[in-house]
Amino acid sequence: MKKTQIEVTISYDKTNEVFETNAEWQDALLTFKDSKNAHHMFMLMGDSIRFVKKGEVYLDFTFQEGLSEGIYRMDGYTITFDIKTHQLFFTDQVLDIHYVLIQDQQIISKHTIKIKRIT
Repeated sequence: MKKTQIEVTISYDKTNEVFETNAEWQDALLTFKDSKNAHHMFMLMGDSIRFVKKGEVYLDFTFQEGLSEGIYRMDGYTITFDIKTHQLFFTDQVLDIHYVLIQDQQIISKHTIKIKRIT
């Protein structure tokens, strides 16, 4: 794995979180920890990206064209969402994902994840 510095922007609803952190980014895998020590993994799998977050909250989302399924787990409760990905871009320098979470055919929230390599 190649160690690098990244800038992470996570936006949803009216919340915007921006931070810099150390990461390992090589080929089809990006891993890093956030300020709460949660472990984030983004894995490029053909035309889709799998995102797994392990910490106080567990997330397992697949971003791809069309609808996919996402899992949100916290305090022993599991919620399953449909995910509609609007934009998906992944290179060895930039990750850019725009998506909405859908439950019972209604949009629950809109999200953006942008990650760029600094060094």
